[in-house]
Amino acid sequence: DTNQDDSEVIVESVALTSSDFVPLSVIQYVARTRQPIVLANAIADELCATDPYVLQHLPKSLLCAPVVYQGKFIGLIYLENNLVKGAFTDDRLEVLKLLVGQAAIAIENAKLYKLEQEKTYQLQQSQAQ
Repeated sequence: DTNQDDSEVIVESVALTSSDFVPLSVIQYVARTRQPIVLANAIADELCATDPYVLQHLPKSLLCAPVVYQGKFIGLIYLENNLVKGAFTDDRLEVLKLLVGQAAIAIENAKLYKLEQEKTYQLQQSQAQ
């Protein structure tokens, strides 16, 4: 497509306990408190000013929010902007919460569908025997 934007979007799923792709101080805080964080200037914030990832990559803005479904923590979402301070606002966080809520429903539905497929397969196998 000749109308493609040159901006880069990276979507990853990583084990966070040993990741050097995100600031663990922020991730651990959000996972522990279940509260979102919006930082306009990450390097100046006391929560992550000494985080190795922040010191190396110098993200300008970051947002991290928990993904919760029916009161159950199922993950989190982390966004950063390396070009602009204050890229994430409380208004953008509210929009993100709506989108993350829909994503949580889709994730749980996919898990249920997979479980149902596995049960159906097991039932078919036991009937065949």
